[in-house]
Amino acid sequence: SKLRQSILQEAVQGKLVPQDPNDEPASVLLERIKEEKERLIKEGKIKKEKPLPPITEGEIPYELPNGWEWVRLGNMIEFLGGYAFKSGTYIEKSDNQVIRLGNVKNDKLLLDVNPVFVPDEVANENEKYQLIVNDILVTMTGTRGKRDYFYTCLINKEHIRYRKLYLNQRVGCLRIFSNINHKLVNLFLKSDVILNAIFETETGTANQGNIGAESISNLLFPLPPLNEQKRIVEKVDQLMALCDELEKNIEQ
Repeated sequence: SKLRQSILQEAVQGKLVPQDPNDEPASVLLERIKEEKERLIKEGKIKKEKPLPPITEGEIPYELPNGWEWVRLGNMIEFLGGYAFKSGTYIEKSDNQVIRLGNVKNDKLLLDVNPVFVPDEVANENEKYQLIVNDILVTMTGTRGKRDYFYTCLINKEHIRYRKLYLNQRVGCLRIFSNINHKLVNLFLKSDVILNAIFETETGTANQGNIGAESISNLLFPLPPLNEQKRIVEKVDQLMALCDELEKNIEQ
């Protein structure tokens, strides 16, 4: 697990793959995202939100390579909060499954763990909470001080092949704008740099810990150029596969 974390650490600091000076810088990518966001607001597809605070010198944890940019996560995503589906509407089986905290673990969507379903009429009334491919789910509640949440999972085609999935309360959804590598965002959110920052904002009671939507939107994210994003994902996948092999060998 330490090896996995060190791989992610190298990745978020821009030390895992070499930079290519010919890559289009992340600043250009951010401009395109801004334009896309403005277009979607104009078309009424997303709501206009209040501007996020500018990034200050004191917030920046380390220096990024040339071509990278620090950005607030909320400027790269549309954040969706879940709906409080009432247990009285649950039925034994349907094509509409409600995704709750227990169904989301790191990179695993556990559809068979205490599954709950709602009828078509309830699903249709709550269509805006339906999940789509490349949504990143994040658990926002757990045990205070134990860091047993803020798990992330990327929705793929297989997850929604045979059923529709709906977002329950305290499970957040990060819907990333089209110009960013979804896998990279999912990977970076598992790094200690980002986890340390997000858990500093933890609130809650003596036992229950919570991360709020505002904290997620304000989170600092190190954004590489688009071409480098792809190279990082490929390299991390390759190294994580080696970690899997090591774990198997150790178990044997």
